[in-house]
Amino acid sequence: MAKSIVVTLIDGITEQITDGETGLLVPSWDANALAKAVNRLIADRDLALRLGKAAREKVERDFTVEKMIVETEKIYQSLYAGKSN
Repeated sequence: MAKSIVVTLIDGITEQITDGETGLLVPSWDANALAKAVNRLIADRDLALRLGKAAREKVERDFTVEKMIVETEKIYQSLYAGKSN
């Protein structure tokens, strides 16, 4: 959707979002930081557009169906290889 986002720092999120590049990261359970980040995007339309565009490009590059299939196959292959007969 190429929309800018604000996310909280939780496990796994930094694989998808890089602070200041593809979105804004704020500490979990910090309502003030969340509000400041949202207000920053509202006030700075160019930043919001740039983050949204960069996030979309990252998704198209790093989270393709083909990559998902390859990664899923790797998981199944490792499980099969570890199976004792």
